Amino acid sequence: MSNFKNFIGKEEIINNIQIFIRASKTNKKVLDHILITGQPGMGKTTLAKCIAKELDTSIKIIQGPEIKTRIDILNTIYFLKEGDILFIDEIHSINKGCFEILYNLMDNFKININIGKEGNQKISCLSVPRFTLIGATTLLGILPDPFEDRFGININLNNYTNDEIIRILNNENKEKILSDYELKKIAEHSKFTPRIAKKIYKRVSDFKQGTKLDIDKILLKLNIYEKGISDLDLRYLSLLEDRSSLSLKTISQTLNIDEKTILNKIEPYLFKIRFIEKSSKGRKLTKIGSEFFKK
Repeated sequence: MSNFKNFIGKEEIINNIQIFIRASKTNKKVLDHILITGQPGMGKTTLAKCIAKELDTSIKIIQGPEIKTRIDILNTIYFLKEGDILFIDEIHSINKGCFEILYNLMDNFKININIGKEGNQKISCLSVPRFTLIGATTLLGILPDPFEDRFGININLNNYTNDEIIRILNNENKEKILSDYELKKIAEHSKFTPRIAKKIYKRVSDFKQGTKLDIDKILLKLNIYEKGISDLDLRYLSLLEDRSSLSLKTISQTLNIDEKTILNKIEPYLFKIRFIEKSSKGRKLTKIGSEFFKK
């Protein structure tokens, strides 16, 4: 039985990965380095763990911001064994000075280290076990091109379909707490994101076991509106109502929310469903977005 059996959806991606894994085993080589892109909650970490299980190897998981110096890299790879996987989440956020150190590691599995006291140091090239680096990022555009080019396998975990979300929820709903209709409603309010769907499922299940409310009333109590729009989304949309456009800076200051949160958490979905668009002067509400907000 494949170790990808619990990774629901994205069959074409999984099939390709299995081909790459079989080839690496046949050729007795470590799997090429993998770069996984996608918005938060799409299953990047889960996929990395599935790949490690399929390879029957260990995986070391570290967050990008934890890598600030050469020492951090050395500490990270110290316990790696031949064929292991090093998974760096939010890999775009590692210290910029560390990217070049990773180049030689990825290409040749070697790293330069300083030996001796200050003023009498020598550089020695240390070989490390051959491993597979899996990097996950929500911000592909800020990775240096030479770094991105070193990943032999590129995977984009984009939005899930409602059918895929329902299959994921059915896996959570083994005790049949919720009906098929209720799972469908959750999928429609999940912003195409498995993590959000699972979170809503847990809260709806709590209500269903403690009250007699129907799914629509439960979603409203959770402040989740049509298409999964949240209170925060509505606050954002309200700023654009009856305005030609607003700059990102103005939106950030008015909502008292940092720009990164707006760029990475709020706007991608609103752009996806065509509620907002960019103009030369900033963001503005589309006709579709305006009609929704007036509801």
